[in-house]
Amino acid sequence: MTISELSVKHAKNKTVKKLFYLLPLRKLDISSKNKMNIKTILFLTIFLIISSWANAQILIKKSEKIVNINGKEYYLHTVEKGQTLFSISKTYNVDVRDIYEANPELENTLSSGQKIYIPTHRIHSIQFGSESNNLHKHQVAKGETLYGLAKKYNISIEAIRAANTGLEDGLIEGMEIIIPDFESTNKKTEPQTKTYENGGQGKPEKGYFEFQERNHETIYELAIRYRVSVDSILFLNPGLGEQLSKGEIIKIPNNPTKKGFITHNIAQRITINRLARNYGLSQEEIQKANPYISRQLQPGQTIKIPLPPLKNIESEITPPPEIYTIEENKKTYTPPVTSKDLCAQIPAAQTFDIALLIPLYFDELVEKTITTPSTSKQDKIPNSKSFQFIKFYEGFRLAVDSLEKVGLEARIHVFNVEEDVSQAQQCLKNPALKKMDLIVGPFFNSSFRIVAEFALKHKIPIINPLSAKSDVINDNPFVIKVIPNEKRIYNTIAEFISYKLSDSKIFIARQSKMRDEEHIINLRSALFENLENRWQQIVEFNIQNDSLSVFNREALKERPNVIIVYSENKVVILDLLRKLNLIRNRYDITVIGLPDWLEMEGLDFNHLGNLNTHFPAAEFADYHSEEVKKFVRRFREYYFTDPDAYAFKGFDTGIFFLSALMNFGSNFMTCLPYHDIPLLYSNYKFITDNENGFENQSWKILRLSNYRLYEVPVPVRR
Repeated sequence: MTISELSVKHAKNKTVKKLFYLLPLRKLDISSKNKMNIKTILFLTIFLIISSWANAQILIKKSEKIVNINGKEYYLHTVEKGQTLFSISKTYNVDVRDIYEANPELENTLSSGQKIYIPTHRIHSIQFGSESNNLHKHQVAKGETLYGLAKKYNISIEAIRAANTGLEDGLIEGMEIIIPDFESTNKKTEPQTKTYENGGQGKPEKGYFEFQERNHETIYELAIRYRVSVDSILFLNPGLGEQLSKGEIIKIPNNPTKKGFITHNIAQRITINRLARNYGLSQEEIQKANPYISRQLQPGQTIKIPLPPLKNIESEITPPPEIYTIEENKKTYTPPVTSKDLCAQIPAAQTFDIALLIPLYFDELVEKTITTPSTSKQDKIPNSKSFQFIKFYEGFRLAVDSLEKVGLEARIHVFNVEEDVSQAQQCLKNPALKKMDLIVGPFFNSSFRIVAEFALKHKIPIINPLSAKSDVINDNPFVIKVIPNEKRIYNTIAEFISYKLSDSKIFIARQSKMRDEEHIINLRSALFENLENRWQQIVEFNIQNDSLSVFNREALKERPNVIIVYSENKVVILDLLRKLNLIRNRYDITVIGLPDWLEMEGLDFNHLGNLNTHFPAAEFADYHSEEVKKFVRRFREYYFTDPDAYAFKGFDTGIFFLSALMNFGSNFMTCLPYHDIPLLYSNYKFITDNENGFENQSWKILRLSNYRLYEVPVPVRR
């Protein structure tokens, strides 16, 4: 058994709960070089039978059982298959936060049969003040914001806040709030005069100060700097855009919050990643301030935007003494618009056309279907070559369906392109291919090079999903290679040591003096570059000739010792691990092996665990993580089989690049360095020199412990 198989087996033996509700699949759109003939029809029939499923609408019945706990009444609700916190909250007309507060032990996901308490009344509702002839109630509709209501009723946001307590978290659909009358509001908000120490009076205060834009800032940057909401700025500046124009005069409310956050009302669907980027924050900072939000934000939600500590920006939130001015006769420096600035702009909605060039082996599948007796079809058909790559399509299809739920509009065109170069040439004759926004594949290098030339000619981004060879990106800036650069392994190892074992002494154990000299030079160079002045602490020794005499003489007892083992010989590796295991109590040892070790039969798992062994890996699925568990269950329910490596590759490819299209539009390639989303199986960090294509640089570092693999997060230097 290999290390990879051990980890997967360990994960699959765990009992897991039902956590994920399926999204509807769409109809398969297949194009091929042949006209519809009897074989193609037969293949499609078989394919659709395999992929079909029924999508039932989940109806939630409101519980009639009410219990009393500590003087408060709650519905006792039993969770059924497919129900989510959001759908349950809608049924009971409460906020999701109400459910979390009533069930402190509740996690983000539910399991069938679980019992939860639902408050009989909203917790997060507005406490109304006393009504009068000058006040009336308004029930908040989906998507409404304080800014919109202020405009609708021709009053200020501050007036609405003053009439309603508890609006710090913004508006919630269905809540009732008090709207002050316009005339009474005007009477209450007459301009105030400022009294000075000598008893004199100054000019009436306007409640805002004026700011003149000169640094190409955004409205979000102003909101953070002056600690006011974007809505309040927009209320004072009707028609103001997100990107400010040079010389534009903007009114800024003169009432900075003393809290550690401002609120942002979601007006249209947007991802956490995009919202964070608008405010110059990380996705993690937004999620920490809003622990229960999903990655895709919906209209009507109110999000907390964390602010820097007051002590760091007190001078910045003080209104400037006078309006900023720009003298017409003086030259001013205008910062150039960078790629990052352009990528921050929200693209116009559009429908994307995606070509998936995948080997499906129509003829072989049809031949087996026709010639195989019906009693043994199910046993023999799955062994067809068609099923080697069909799971890539299935994973990709699940990614499409997930993104369609949050706004993606895409047409997926599937072409059958196998090893035969003539099939790729025939495929390129299809005029529809020139109009694609993205091409994925072909999977074989000979066919890929032909299609890549076509993509270059028509300026279409093309993804190579399987090749590890770096030359596929040469002289073609439209090629994107997702398998990471092999030479990057050494940088990843060096970054891991610098990040996790910065005070360690480093040993390079090689099989022979001349063997793999080029790789050892690259490893040594990466260590020198990343560890800077620590080169003198690196010691090399020959595994076979020196045994462990060099290590015993040079190893430190008071600090960690890292041994990077460069060998693919199983006998040599087993002998070294056995000897190191005997002295592990005398030294703090961490062994770093090669990616090939993960698939090597016969390694001693106890020795690997005892020596805190780590491995670089291009790809890895952690079957213990909740996201991977959800994907596996979802894949099983769609396709009645387990996902393999191709399924994970297909899903990651679809999620990453289609979300890039959504976020940045058709010119997404220049924005790839700024597109960073979590994936199930891979890590993507792309670089380019602008003459060649984009190549992934990100390797994972895995650790074996307790008979399972863990991924160790390592920051990547850009």
